[in-house]
Amino acid sequence: MSSESSKLTSSDGSIFYECSKTAVFNKKDALSELDVSEKINVNNQKINLYQKDKQTKMFVILNPQINRTIFFEVSVNLTDLIFKTLDFL
Repeated sequence: MSSESSKLTSSDGSIFYECSKTAVFNKKDALSELDVSEKINVNNQKINLYQKDKQTKMFVILNPQINRTIFFEVSVNLTDLIFKTLDFL
């Protein structure tokens, strides 16, 4: 069984993901209170980016292969890397 959440941290930044249905629902609800800072397309999905603070962005994306929504909280400097590596086959 795989983990439903994880946080990877280094001196260069951090990546946090959550895919528990209840936790993601709560995080999506909290994001709806924030202003969208940017809209992008990833894997043919329209993604809303939210700025948590100067160093952190948050977003939600759907893995269509398993119909699972995933919440991400990522250091700004790692955001492009995450989008380049997300590929749901």
